[in-house]
Amino acid sequence: MNKKFFLGLIKEGIGYESGFIRTVVDLYKDPKKVVESSINNDLTYVNPVKFMVNVCSYFIVVNGFIIDWEKISLQHVNRINYLITNKITPGPAELSFAQFMAFIFSTGFIPLLIFTTIVQLYLISKKTKQSTYSFDYHKDVIFYYNALNVLLYFIYSISAAFLPTDIFLLLYSLYFLLFIVGFRKVIELKPIGAYFQNEKNELSKIYKKTMNKAYMILIFGTIILITLIEYLDNMYFGNIFFKNF
Repeated sequence: MNKKFFLGLIKEGIGYESGFIRTVVDLYKDPKKVVESSINNDLTYVNPVKFMVNVCSYFIVVNGFIIDWEKISLQHVNRINYLITNKITPGPAELSFAQFMAFIFSTGFIPLLIFTTIVQLYLISKKTKQSTYSFDYHKDVIFYYNALNVLLYFIYSISAAFLPTDIFLLLYSLYFLLFIVGFRKVIELKPIGAYFQNEKNELSKIYKKTMNKAYMILIFGTIILITLIEYLDNMYFGNIFFKNF
C-alpha cells in the first residue's frame, strides 16, 4: 500500500492518460491543432473518446462519491432563500430545486451528456454525405468539445461545493457581468466553441442544428418518460412512487 500502488490504481481504475494536461491546455489555445492531430493519428494528445471518458470518470468519482451534494445543495438553497425572503425554512419549491441541483451536480449530468452526444452523432452521421468534413472529424470535435466543457463544469461544481454561498454568488455574478459586457475571452466556459465560430462554415451549422435537436429529443423524451411513470404509478401502484420520491 504505497504511493506507486495508489497511482497505479488511479491510472487503471479512473483512466488517467499520458498527455492529459497537454491536451487540456492546447484545446484551450488551439483546438483545431488538437483535432487535426487526432485525425492524423498523432499520439501527441489523448484520443478524444478516452479524453471524454477520463474527464467524466473524474467528475463522477468526486461529485458522485466524495461530495455530499444533497447536503451542500440544501445549504445553498437555504442561504439563497434567506437572502431573498428572510425566511430560514425553505418551502416545497426550494426543496425540489435543491434535489434537482443535487441530481445535476452529482451523477445526473453525465448520463444526460452521454445521451445527447450519442443522439447528436447519429444526427450528424445522416449529414456527412453533404459535408466536406468526415464523420470522424465531427466525432473528434464533439468529444473534445464536450470533454473540455465537462472539465470546466467540474471546476465550477468544485467551487460551488467548497465556497460559501455568498462568495460563490458573488463570483458567479462577476462572471455573468463579464460575459454580458463582452469579455468572453477571459471568462469563456466553452473555449473550443470559438473554433466553430471561427470556421464560419457548415461545421458550425451542423453542430448547432444537431445539438439543438438532441436537446429537444432529450426534453421531450424526459417529459414522456415522467408522464408514463406517473400514469403507471397512478394506475397500478396507487401513487406510491411519487409519494416516496
